[in-house]
Amino acid sequence: MLQPPSLKYAGYEGPWFEEYFLGNYHHNESGGATYLPILWDNFFAQAQAHSYWPGEFARRFRAMWKLLERLSVEDKAYFTILGIYDFPIWNWHLFPENVVVLAANGYGDVAIPLLKGDLPFRTQNKDIRLSFLGRTSTHPLRERMHEVFKDAALFGEGQGWEKTMARSAFSLCPRGLGPASFRTYEALSMGSVPVTIWEKRKWLPYEDALDWSKIAIVAEASDMGRVKERIVHISDGELSAMQEEIAQVYDAYFRYEGVARHIKTKMSAVRTRKDAVALTASRKEFVF
Repeated sequence: MLQPPSLKYAGYEGPWFEEYFLGNYHHNESGGATYLPILWDNFFAQAQAHSYWPGEFARRFRAMWKLLERLSVEDKAYFTILGIYDFPIWNWHLFPENVVVLAANGYGDVAIPLLKGDLPFRTQNKDIRLSFLGRTSTHPLRERMHEVFKDAALFGEGQGWEKTMARSAFSLCPRGLGPASFRTYEALSMGSVPVTIWEKRKWLPYEDALDWSKIAIVAEASDMGRVKERIVHISDGELSAMQEEIAQVYDAYFRYEGVARHIKTKMSAVRTRKDAVALTASRKEFVF
């Protein structure tokens, strides 16, 4: 009931990471949080596509919350994975405190990469310094980004974004509908250093294990002017070092298998309700 067929989004039809994880997860009975296998994105996408009879989505939605309520009284730890759809659709911050939410979209307890497919690492010569192909009118941050970088970056729209990104030493990766961006991980897959610009809510995975300063330029929106100067003046040696670091860490952190392995390792240490609450307690302060 809560694992409907795959969704199609931005020209991609899957498999999405949540589907990969469901098919490759094997619970370690010796301990650790238990996986709650609801395919949240597929569930909601089927409702958007009117795949359910009238009232059917409501029935499934109630069943989902009943399940969460049943788990809320257990002295156990659980975890689930949210993909591209975010608050306020699922009200993840109202999930039981013993259900850890690993989220790619920017709203959850633990950050994971926002991936559109299991992209292999490939790179080529870079003859463009900095680029952004996409709409700048979808969020005020993107409009401000265009004003700051318009004389230093190649801007445009259209189907050629992938070829342009592959040729770019740096790729502007502002937030999208949510705090996270597919672009950050698409850029990494091409050996292009992502310039990840965030506002209000920074959402990057592995910050306890991965030094993002070695593979990306991460900046708060108010700091875009300084970032522009850094990109213009960064040395070839520093750029090469970042590109080499991306190549070294990419498979382990940003391919489906690597992401799944990190999730399993992290959740294996969440053995009790108390362990789960340590990760979910901060959601009480969540403000959209």
